[in-house]
Amino acid sequence: MQENERFKELIDEIKSLPTPSINNKNQKLMHDHLMNIAGKNENNKPKQILRKKITTGIAGITTLLLFTIIILSLTDQEMNNASDTDSNAREGNEEVVNEYEEQETIVDFKEEQYQEIVEIYQNYEPPMEGEEVDYIDEEYGVIYYNNGISIVQDTKSIAHWPVDKEGESINPTSDQTLAAIKGDIEELKDKPIGTKEPFGIDYPNDINHKLDVLNRLKNYNHPYEPIMNWMTSTIGYFEKAKHLLNDEREEAILFYENGMNNISKFVSALEPGAGP
Repeated sequence: MQENERFKELIDEIKSLPTPSINNKNQKLMHDHLMNIAGKNENNKPKQILRKKITTGIAGITTLLLFTIIILSLTDQEMNNASDTDSNAREGNEEVVNEYEEQETIVDFKEEQYQEIVEIYQNYEPPMEGEEVDYIDEEYGVIYYNNGISIVQDTKSIAHWPVDKEGESINPTSDQTLAAIKGDIEELKDKPIGTKEPFGIDYPNDINHKLDVLNRLKNYNHPYEPIMNWMTSTIGYFEKAKHLLNDEREEAILFYENGMNNISKFVSALEPGAGP
């Protein structure tokens, strides 16, 4: 009840306030002013919307441009990387081809060149005295050296060749090199029979074995050019055979036999009383 009475009193007070006197002219001015304000607000709304649209459009275009630039940069970088990769691959392939062509170059070893090898061994005498000599077995004609190598005096080839801890043949001295070469090449004339191919030659293993031995002998420091030329020729045949063995077996075997023919001629040329 008290609240209703207070509310009634407030209404009575408002009614008791003097009524403002506004003529028609002032009413029109007030009306026009209110309409102008309303019109400005309405006019500003499209501008604000347009401004927002323009701002949004510019931001979208800027984002699109930045995205395009990034994509183009990454694409260009990938193309450059791909180009570099292709270039490196081509260079690598060219190096492999060139290396293979160098290895596959076969030097013909003529019949008369074997005589040059014979003369080398005719002038070679294994050392029979000095600090490197351990003792000489007169009965069997074998010279034993302090490094463990022994050489048969008559044949001028190694009788015993010890190995190191890694299982590799020890390096001979310069005075033992010719005997080492002769002894190893004599052992290469055999053709091992494979277990996977009954009564057939184990070409893959035999080729690899012969290449290992010949390359090791070739690395010995000796001044005998005819022997080096012979090794280069023989290695070339076996390298060619190895390369063709999987795809062109018959042709590979022909190169293998050419290498074996070189070995046979080398051994035969150095047999006592034999010529090339």
